[in-house]
Amino acid sequence: MSKKRIEDAIHDGFTGETQKNALDFIAFLRAEKIPPPDESEYENCWDIMLENKIVCFVHLVSANEAKVKALSIFSDQEPGTWITWRRRL
Repeated sequence: MSKKRIEDAIHDGFTGETQKNALDFIAFLRAEKIPPPDESEYENCWDIMLENKIVCFVHLVSANEAKVKALSIFSDQEPGTWITWRRRL
């Protein structure tokens, strides 16, 4: 289990507009009473749940070999709903 809060992971991995957009999205989820869990089963991946159902996933990727960091938000409920922000290292 990852002990890092999602906001901390976003601060550590991103800057500028990408960081702002990601933090705004998490703030929106919290305001709507759909908070990410404090811990995640997998490192840097959080299941966003509503009424005991996963509505989307937030995944922070650090691919040092490709020199890219990415934040992906996607849903199994709606195929093709990936939102991805990437930052070259």
